[in-house]
Amino acid sequence: MQRRSVSRLEPGMCLAVDVLRNDGVLLLKAGVPLSEQQIQSLDGVVHAVYVRREGFDDVLSRAVVPDETARFDLVRRLEGIYCFLYEKYVERADRGERERIAPPRGAGGGAVEFRDLMQVDQALRHCARSILEDVRDRRYALLSFDLPAPKHNSLYVFEHAVQSAILAARVLENSYREGSFHYVEDRGGHREHREHPFDEKRFEDLLAGILLCEGGMLSIPREVLAVPIFSPEDRAKYLYPHPRVSREMARLLPSLSPLAGAVVANHHERRDGQGYPRGSTDHHPFVDAAILATTFDALVSSRPQRPGMGTAKDDKACHPAEALERLFALAAEGAVHGGILEELARYVVPYPFGTTLVLSNGDVGLVVDCTDRVDPARRQRPLVRCSQNIRTGRREGLWEVDLASRTDLTVQSAIYA
Repeated sequence: MQRRSVSRLEPGMCLAVDVLRNDGVLLLKAGVPLSEQQIQSLDGVVHAVYVRREGFDDVLSRAVVPDETARFDLVRRLEGIYCFLYEKYVERADRGERERIAPPRGAGGGAVEFRDLMQVDQALRHCARSILEDVRDRRYALLSFDLPAPKHNSLYVFEHAVQSAILAARVLENSYREGSFHYVEDRGGHREHREHPFDEKRFEDLLAGILLCEGGMLSIPREVLAVPIFSPEDRAKYLYPHPRVSREMARLLPSLSPLAGAVVANHHERRDGQGYPRGSTDHHPFVDAAILATTFDALVSSRPQRPGMGTAKDDKACHPAEALERLFALAAEGAVHGGILEELARYVVPYPFGTTLVLSNGDVGLVVDCTDRVDPARRQRPLVRCSQNIRTGRREGLWEVDLASRTDLTVQSAIYA
């Protein structure tokens, strides 16, 4: 099984995992050879898919395959929530604001529609509790770190919010079980262990806040979102104000807690004051956790206007290992919370199933096991099944390299789509 971008698909390849439409309906079923027409039907829907590859059919049995139907239910509920709240926000905005921002748009087909704010509030709580219960019961059905689901182009904003909330939930899972959030705070070179009370109510509030973070993105005109990189003018006019719009949308829900409101308002801030919209530096640790979750998911996400995972450039998504490197570099500069980042790094799989790796000895192969159920080192040092060596020219047969035991080898590069 290999992860491939749609642009690299060829007729005759077989899907290893079902592909759903953006309304959650099955588009293409796994196991059927792809035709040229079917490949074209994927273009513009998702950026990448998982395909079968000879000699790698056993890989899928080792991976945790997420429940896409359940995840889509959350995504479409959130789309309905965003559209309803944004419409109410525009109704209350002054004339100048209405002229600047995008007009309200109806929720897409398959999205949940609401009659009033009470329904919206209940739906938001339902989404937060669904994520909390998935973590509490250790089902992990909504998000697989070792087999990430490609996002749908038309649903990026909503999927980003949902997956950021799920990521934060997984990072905070043990803290919730222990009744307090433990983390390390770096104070002038001294590492101090800290803890904050953490219960189910705070957990739900935190998730509700993360789910609402990107509501303000609806205020950005679609023609502005369509470009790979925002111009300085568009950043100032549209991008930097969107957390404020998100916060105003969130204020429409009277039951939203101050913690959730702080998450919405500050999810693009940085500890060095270089974030936006306020340039604040002092945040509650739960807000720092939300900042890291949303930032990580944004780094690894393909977007309609941005190519898939590759090198870490502003106009291109990066693979999970590279995203972690970028975040640790930011932590070293004091931009993000290093102690909480260490907690996040414990859960993220740097090289998910189906990733193509080039090793320091020239071996090239696919990740066939990155779970830590047997060996904790496996998450960071996966099992790679190789099919060629670019130094010796070997291309016969398949051989496995266990990076957990081969400490003399390193990953030279990774191709994730």
